[in-house]
Amino acid sequence: MKTSRAFFSEVERRFGAMPFTLRAFEDEKKARMGVVECAKHELLQPFNVLYEKE
Repeated sequence: MKTSRAFFSEVERRFGAMPFTLRAFEDEKKARMGVVECAKHELLQPFNVLYEKE
């Protein structure tokens, strides 16, 4: 999709190989859709949240 391509291009340009948050994008709705498409095609890998047990 055109939106997913634009999202992936922006991720590559702004973040490269570093982790990022969806809040860093202007349109969070389009970013969320782009993440889903890119993850489905294995262009992005999810970064699991780590926490310590109490």
